[in-house]
Amino acid sequence: MGSPTLEDYSCWILGIIVVLGQSNLAESKPTIQTVNFESCYNISKRLVNVVVDTLSQLQNLSEDFNCSYTTIDLQYDPHEMHTLNACLPQTCICSNINKPVTDKDRCLMSIHSDLKTFKSKLQSVNLTLPPLNKVTEEMMGALKRYDDGMEGKTESYSQYNRKIIQCTAILKFQRRAITISRIFSYLKDEASKRLSH
Repeated sequence: MGSPTLEDYSCWILGIIVVLGQSNLAESKPTIQTVNFESCYNISKRLVNVVVDTLSQLQNLSEDFNCSYTTIDLQYDPHEMHTLNACLPQTCICSNINKPVTDKDRCLMSIHSDLKTFKSKLQSVNLTLPPLNKVTEEMMGALKRYDDGMEGKTESYSQYNRKIIQCTAILKFQRRAITISRIFSYLKDEASKRLSH
């Protein structure tokens, strides 16, 4: 074997350029992962129903404790407000929302984050009913690409505090589930309007 010629080097260089060019193209192509708003809306309606059923079960089990909006002061922590902050226009009158969700990715990421927060809170107070877990997981799965990778924290509570926190968490989750369902209804309708034009 003799020493490589200029022609040999040019073949190698050309080969390297082609391989690098293909890998750069593969990296630069955005992965198109769309969210099926129709499916998310249907899941969100089931989520609302399951949360309402869970609240009803909790109220029936708590004979010594009245779990209702009139007895619990619902003060939201900032980490429970992602959906509202990201999905609703800042200057809206909530009874008449007809402005578009401006940043859908931020909105969907916030919905996923709120679902994870409520799921973690309910698990930390031993409120893990299979139907609630299943539909929450299904909704989170539909938004999996928006998972931030952060895990929720778990805490331990006394028996009485656990009842209060269970009640507060499920009441807040009920409101958030309704909000999520309304957002997906809007996004579903908006997507179908775009398809029909």
